[in-house]
Amino acid sequence: MLTLSREHIDAMRDAAPKKKKWVLVIDDQSTIRDVLDRFLRGGGYFVLTAADCEEGLGKARLLPVSLVILDVDLLGADGAALRAELKSDAATAHVPALLVSSKLPKRDLQKIADERDGILTMPFSLKDVLETVNRLIGPA
Repeated sequence: MLTLSREHIDAMRDAAPKKKKWVLVIDDQSTIRDVLDRFLRGGGYFVLTAADCEEGLGKARLLPVSLVILDVDLLGADGAALRAELKSDAATAHVPALLVSSKLPKRDLQKIADERDGILTMPFSLKDVLETVNRLIGPA
């Protein structure tokens, strides 16, 4: 559930250096969110996290996100539907996604993705994540 107030969002926007690229990690597993958060911050990215579709969609619409890392296997949700919603929303249609899955094969992820998106199937390495992020939005 999105619990950020307008003041909190404005403060986040103001606190982030303008030249940093924002990455939104949407994953229902806190361990994966935390590892990606620390790793990408260490690489110079400004990272936001969300545990579910509603929170992720809200943050993507309200904040200057450069990339969404989306677990399409979200518990109790449809990550493919969330990707479709992000693509169809004027505020987020331009944002590429890195689609990750532990269950779907690569060919199924390719049906969800478009030419701007990246795909990783688990297990993947942090090196794979960084290479794909850099390919999609450039280095931090």
